[in-house]
Amino acid sequence: MLSVVMHKIQTVFQHQEMQKTLGWMHTLPEMAELDVLIETRQQLAKIEFDNIHQAKLQIDLILEIDRNTYRYAKKETYKYLTILKINKKLEASIYNAAYLYYRQLFVSYTQFLTCYEAQNNVFVSEDKINLILCRLLNAAFAMAKWRYFDDQPAPAGMWSTVHKVIRLAENLAIMNKNLFLYSFHRKETSIATLLKQGFMMDTLHKGNYSRLQIQLTEQVLKAWATNPLILNKYRQDKVQFFINLEDDKGPERIRAVEKYAEYRFWKTTRIVDKIEAYLCAVDTQKPLTEFGLDKIAPPSVVLKLFKKLRAEWCVEGFERQRRKEPRLKNSKLLNVSFGLPDICARLENMRKSLDLEAFKAPPSLDDDQIKFDLKLAQQRRNKFIPKPTQSHLGSENWWMVDESSGGFAVDLGKEINHWVEPGQLVGYTTTDDKTTLMIAEIKSVRKQANGTYRAGLEFIGSHGVSMKVAHNNPEKSTEAQFGYFVEDGTLNFDALNAFDGILLKNTNRHAGKNTLILPRNEYKRGSEYVIQVNGQDKLVQVGVLQMKQREWVGVELPA
Repeated sequence: MLSVVMHKIQTVFQHQEMQKTLGWMHTLPEMAELDVLIETRQQLAKIEFDNIHQAKLQIDLILEIDRNTYRYAKKETYKYLTILKINKKLEASIYNAAYLYYRQLFVSYTQFLTCYEAQNNVFVSEDKINLILCRLLNAAFAMAKWRYFDDQPAPAGMWSTVHKVIRLAENLAIMNKNLFLYSFHRKETSIATLLKQGFMMDTLHKGNYSRLQIQLTEQVLKAWATNPLILNKYRQDKVQFFINLEDDKGPERIRAVEKYAEYRFWKTTRIVDKIEAYLCAVDTQKPLTEFGLDKIAPPSVVLKLFKKLRAEWCVEGFERQRRKEPRLKNSKLLNVSFGLPDICARLENMRKSLDLEAFKAPPSLDDDQIKFDLKLAQQRRNKFIPKPTQSHLGSENWWMVDESSGGFAVDLGKEINHWVEPGQLVGYTTTDDKTTLMIAEIKSVRKQANGTYRAGLEFIGSHGVSMKVAHNNPEKSTEAQFGYFVEDGTLNFDALNAFDGILLKNTNRHAGKNTLILPRNEYKRGSEYVIQVNGQDKLVQVGVLQMKQREWVGVELPA
């Protein structure tokens, strides 16, 4: 009896304390939506989780702040999608305010989750922990969506937190327990529903989708992707995507399933069938009211999007980028480098070697004079030219087993490095030609029946030029590895936060076009860059996006 009375007294005091803490929210209606998000983010950053008893009060604050700021964030999203692109400054202000708000909200929920998991003896009701986990997922996928708007993947660490939510929800058996995410919502949701919606959104990050198409896809998923099952067992021909709970990565198309791996699967049959039915109804000029998308977008806009989603999500007849010609058996040793910094450093070293070869004297010249000039030039080079930064990953040798003009396969042995995975960029030389660095992309990595790994690679190009690239925008900010913005400084090239890039004059995929390969976190659609080749500065504006992976992109440059 005494404990019940003490609990009620404590609840009253906690409620009064929370009302005092939330006093700043009474001033929000007088502020602009953009300022509301900035102020709310700053207030969220002040909340700390020192112990679980304090955390139970703090999470109530976060839930209340989240609920009250929901409509402000929605209004800013609408403004961002409809704003004229000529107002770049306002566009950047909205993006930074909205993204940083969702990121701080995600961090606040994640801090509570960490505290909750560390205190096994703390009781939080099942309904409340279900609400907290749903709000956490909602903040995570909203944060990721703003990254997709900017042609960037989800921030580092997000998927690891999502995987923790999956495991906790499975342990508590609340994966498919429905609830109202906010009290003013009319439709219930669940952890499984939010997961499937977030998973399917992330499958688009390699495609070329506009902001409106990304937002429209989210609305379609909210209408159609309901009450799914998140499966932990693979069912052949029943599921098309999976997510690996042991990696900080999003969902992928199923190529092969490793035994005993921590995978989760979900079906896409229902939503793909609805897309097919919608396209069929448009072709036959039947009414579209039954699909419930009338208030979302005009049929012409939905039609254009669904044609892209059908190819992306199709259950049957999914066409991979198959090689168009057979590969011929060919045994060859390759010396491989991984990642843009290491590839660029290797290209630069090759260029220096070729420069030295060019200084070789013809028979008619004085050999002693040539040697003296060569030593002098080398001394000046070492003194004034900074040495390239070497990657810690270094190089390794792979054994080619077959090849064609468009690609090749290699044997990797029974153990492979963690970075060997589809989508990674590599540079390699062969024993036949050690002076030419070839650029390729890993397309697949499979474990064979004998326990060895084999990788398939697509050839991109050769004779690349290493260069330093910088943004021609003093207000440009990029996200570092852990998701915080870093200002790039002034327009002086030496002071800019320059990064490595590769210029290819002619690629296997886009013949006759110049392609610039750069880190994906440095890419922004339509941006201007200052490139530096052999000490010469040149201002260029990137064109069509040709290639897109989690860590790098290839963009067209004007001739």
